[in-house]
Amino acid sequence: MLASIPHKRLFLSALLIRLVLAPVSFHPWEWSTWINVINDLKHGVSPYLKFVLLSDLVSSRVVEGPGWSMYFEYWAYPPLWLLFLLPLVLLPLPSLDWGSFSGIAFITFSPDPVSSFFLKLPIIAFDLMAGWALWLIARIRFPEKAGLALKSWLFNPLVIFITAVWGHFDVAAVFFMLMSVYLFLSQRLVLSAIFLALGFSTKIFPVFLLPLFFLKLQGREKILWLFCFSFTSFIIFLPFLSRELLEAILIFHSERLGGGMTYWSFLWVAAEWLGLNRLKWGVPLSTAYLPIMISVLLFFYLRFRNDTDIIRYSAIILLGVLVTSKLVNEPYSLWPLPFIILFWLSGEISEIKFKLYYSIPIAFAFIGVPITNFFRCVLIGNPWGERALAYFALPIPFRVLWLFLLGLSFSIVSLKIILTLKNQAGSRLSKDSARYNGWKSGFHILRSFL
Repeated sequence: MLASIPHKRLFLSALLIRLVLAPVSFHPWEWSTWINVINDLKHGVSPYLKFVLLSDLVSSRVVEGPGWSMYFEYWAYPPLWLLFLLPLVLLPLPSLDWGSFSGIAFITFSPDPVSSFFLKLPIIAFDLMAGWALWLIARIRFPEKAGLALKSWLFNPLVIFITAVWGHFDVAAVFFMLMSVYLFLSQRLVLSAIFLALGFSTKIFPVFLLPLFFLKLQGREKILWLFCFSFTSFIIFLPFLSRELLEAILIFHSERLGGGMTYWSFLWVAAEWLGLNRLKWGVPLSTAYLPIMISVLLFFYLRFRNDTDIIRYSAIILLGVLVTSKLVNEPYSLWPLPFIILFWLSGEISEIKFKLYYSIPIAFAFIGVPITNFFRCVLIGNPWGERALAYFALPIPFRVLWLFLLGLSFSIVSLKIILTLKNQAGSRLSKDSARYNGWKSGFHILRSFL
């Protein structure tokens, strides 16, 4: 069976790299969250209920102080990944004394190598499968570069860092999204809708491709595709449907304060300098920004609805989400990365833009977390390790400044890639939009003479 796997040496080499890094590293907050969620599942506690209870405590605490959030950032994702965590309940992971559990406890843990290794195994599996899905798409779009596309994913530093070092599961939703795109291109619409629903049920972002797919379909295809997507999502969400789930996913993400690798970070830095309470003006601003983001994406959907290149505009839409979003964490950069790889290999995206795109999130995490905290399980307990933890923790003013500059740079690079893909698409527009682009083509000809 192994002999039938394409590029098996690439897969085995990539797997080995990930398995070596998996036990010695983990994002400290992600680690504690996963352990607490697994204990929730083990003892029949809803992670969504726990999110609400913890957030109520946080809200009551920050009423009289400045605070930075009225939510406790716990489990605020769709429910599908909980099913992949269930088998880990059987493992001897760090456990809590639940004898007097009231549903509100959150315990922080120091990562241990054995638990870290097993927690990352499903993430690594989806990472490798995402590479395979990208290879399938590349065989359709750029068949001569399919192997290079696979290699560029499996050995990309950002992919390895987010999955094998950080330990976040965005890559699972990326796999489902890529399979949906591949199946859509192969005219297997029912399966395409089901896989997009699986992606949406893992992380929210694949749903941004739904309007793009819907606009490409005709007549009854639209109804069938939308029904399959909706029915699959409903079945997955049904066991968890509750007020707490809606609050964790909808209200939290709409009111959540912005930041991360965006220009929004400047607002929060300014608030700190001016001594302003970010909760009083930050939450209304974050909530009001959501319609603006949706309007910008709607423009993209309508502007390119006549183009048949779904790979290109999947990249544009996902990059548009990152550019317009109020919050961009490092794992979010994986969302459009497979499509960026394809257009880098085709020569449409320059190498410098490609390298900046995947390097900035790594640099952002190295400074923000910082890098030594990812390896606490091997650094804590020995003198040189403790010194390393202290040495790499930059003073807050310097760290805030560098993070803001890196976040702004990431937004600029993402926007530049959008413009590159949009401009390169000019010659591929369908006849329906040829008249619209007539003046634009004339302008480019005139500019070439000038």
